[in-house]
Amino acid sequence: MPPPTPEPRPEPPTPPASETPAPEPSDDERREDEAAADAPQDDPAPSQGAGPSGATMVDHRPDEDDQPLPPPR
Repeated sequence: MPPPTPEPRPEPPTPPASETPAPEPSDDERREDEAAADAPQDDPAPSQGAGPSGATMVDHRPDEDDQPLPPPR
């Protein structure tokens, strides 16, 4: 007869992010943050399609007029 398997223990609940204390930034990091906040924010041109994070939106959907390439001769 095999030994009884122990019941798995439930994982302890993780506190919400709002309750976890954030590490204090160093003086250098504070200066960088303040300098970045003081720097003028340039809005990307609409034609670039860049969002506030600088990432470009890519449309992965095929275009309706895209036709498969003809077979090679």
